[in-house]
Amino acid sequence: MNDKINSSSTEVRVVPIVLNDLQVDISSICKDITEQKEIELTKQEEWFKLTLSSIVDGVIATDREGKIKFMNNAAEELTGYTISEALGQNLGKIFNIEYGETYDNIEKRRNSLFSRIINGEITIKSYENICLISKDNKKYNISISGSPIWNDKQESIGMVVNFQNITERIILEKKFKKMSFYDSLTDVYNRGYFQDVLTEADSEKVTNIGMIVCDLDGLKIINDTLGHCCGDELLVNAACILKKVCRTNCLVARIGGDEFVILLKDCSEKDVEELNLELQNEIEKYNLKNNSIHLSISTGMAFNGCNYRSMKELFKEADNNMYVCKLNRKEKNRNYSGV
Repeated sequence: MNDKINSSSTEVRVVPIVLNDLQVDISSICKDITEQKEIELTKQEEWFKLTLSSIVDGVIATDREGKIKFMNNAAEELTGYTISEALGQNLGKIFNIEYGETYDNIEKRRNSLFSRIINGEITIKSYENICLISKDNKKYNISISGSPIWNDKQESIGMVVNFQNITERIILEKKFKKMSFYDSLTDVYNRGYFQDVLTEADSEKVTNIGMIVCDLDGLKIINDTLGHCCGDELLVNAACILKKVCRTNCLVARIGGDEFVILLKDCSEKDVEELNLELQNEIEKYNLKNNSIHLSISTGMAFNGCNYRSMKELFKEADNNMYVCKLNRKEKNRNYSGV
């Protein structure tokens, strides 16, 4: 029987010496395999590098001081740096990331994150809401994961960071989010979003809120006589006027076919009245410039002062006032026409 014993650089082969079916001695053959093992390690290292280079996500590995020791092709493409430029550089210089939706650049926070990973304090997985700024100043939304690199003594000798470009996904998510919140025709908030805002206001028992319910007069007649294209154009123009007169504390939503609502937060009753007057003035200016289709909007106001009232009650008051305004306009038009 042959036994084979390997050391780090020498291979020892032990062979028994048998005489008359009895083992009388052993013979050992020593062979220096240092070069062979180096070749094997080199091949393994090359295979490992090829594998990492083929990964579609970016991969960067550093030493204990945070100096880059390896970077794959995807990391080169996203950071804008070649491996020759990156080797030996501090990770923060090549992997330039910023945090949050506003992408506040907090270098101390970034360096602290890398340091904690290297020291084995934390491991991060699929951390998002991060922007990578490349060498040529391009910005990518990325998701990153990071972990320390442990040796056989369970000592951290560096870290590996892998990151994925999620820019297209973020763009699509924002698009779908907007679609769920906004009216596709007029580009103002939709009824669902408006209801969510009212529910939140009720839960917080918010006061000093004003509402102006707006209804386009005669939209059905315009749709029936001139077609829905003309009606849609009038709705878009009405929404533009509503957005134009609104302040930063206002919200505009389309809550029905011909009905809009303006919600004012942290306001006074005078603010609501002034906004309503400004709206009617803007409508008059619009009609002076556009004689083809006359725009008329009946409005109704309501104000929630220091004493809390439910949003349902506030909306009902504004809606009732809008119908009174609409009836008064019809009566005025009837008297004007002599009917």
